[in-house]
Amino acid sequence: MILSPLAIQVLQNFQTINQSIHVKPGNSIKTLTDTGSIFAEAIVPDKFDKEFAIHDLGRFLGLLSLHKQSDIEWFEHHCVITQGTSRTKYAYCVPEVIKSGADSKMTGTPPVIETFELASDTLQSVLKAMNILGYDDIAIVAQDGQLSLNAINVKNMAGDTYSARIGETSKRFQAVIESDKFKLLNTNYTVHVSDGLCRFNAKFEDGSVDYWIAQSEKYSKFQ
Repeated sequence: MILSPLAIQVLQNFQTINQSIHVKPGNSIKTLTDTGSIFAEAIVPDKFDKEFAIHDLGRFLGLLSLHKQSDIEWFEHHCVITQGTSRTKYAYCVPEVIKSGADSKMTGTPPVIETFELASDTLQSVLKAMNILGYDDIAIVAQDGQLSLNAINVKNMAGDTYSARIGETSKRFQAVIESDKFKLLNTNYTVHVSDGLCRFNAKFEDGSVDYWIAQSEKYSKFQ
C-alpha cells in the first residue's frame, strides 16, 4: 500500500494532537488528546486491512519521508516499508499502552446552536494576530447580529482585540477555545457551535476530517 496524500497529511496533523496512533481495519483514522479535550476523525481513501498501533508516530512518518513514495505491507505485529532498494521492518506497539481514541465515538453531543463557514485564510489571520498580541485564546462571538472570530485576552476583556467578521446571527454567545487546541489542518471548515463543544468539519474530494474541541468552561457564555 502507498498511502494517499490525504492519509499522510492527516497522520502528520494527528501527531500534533497525540504522538501515538491506533488504526482499526477500514478507512477511518481517529485520535484523542490525553485530556480528552480534542477528538478527531478522518475518512481517507485508503483501506487498511490490518489493525495496528504505533507509539511514536513522528518516528514512523520520518521513515516514510525518506523517499517520495513508500510501499507499506501490513502484517499482524509489524509492517514492512519498502523504498526503492531499501527495506524497513517497523514493529507495532501494544494498543493497550496508548490512549488513541480508536474506539471512541461522538455520541450524545449537545444541540448545535450556530453553524457557519470558516475560510482557512480567516482562521490563519486570527491565529497570527493572537500570536502577535501574545494572547492564548480565540473566541467565536455572536453579538448584536454579528458573528466573529476574535483573538482575545480572557483575563482582560477591555484590552486589545483582533476580530474577523464571519457572518450574521440572531444568537448571542461567546465560545472560547484555548489556542493550544487549534491543531487543525490548514483548510476551510464548516463549524458547528454547541454549548461546551465546537465541531470543525472539512470535506475533500476523497475524504473528510472532523475535530470536536472542548470550549473553556470558565469563559464561554451562552444565553
